[in-house]
Amino acid sequence: VGLLLLSLILVITAIYLAGNVGTFGERMEDAGIMSDDSTDDNWKLGGLIYYNKADSAVFAQKRIGAGVTINLATAAGKLIVLALLLLILLPLILLI
Repeated sequence: VGLLLLSLILVITAIYLAGNVGTFGERMEDAGIMSDDSTDDNWKLGGLIYYNKADSAVFAQKRIGAGVTINLATAAGKLIVLALLLLILLPLILLI
């Protein structure tokens, strides 16, 4: 029952985000969620990490290819990365 409920919550969240964000994120920049300010000074570790304190947007356009990346200078960006790390590491911790 718990796994079914979690799956249902994830599907509903994905549908909601798809509706608000749009197919390729075209609605994100208008809402101030995403930015395309991607100067070289804001990219760390060879372009793998985006860190820009002056940019309040949580997501930024990737420099090469399609998609977005998380701005780790924002509190929301740090929370997203922390949640993803916990999601990955929690099963490993529980095995110990």
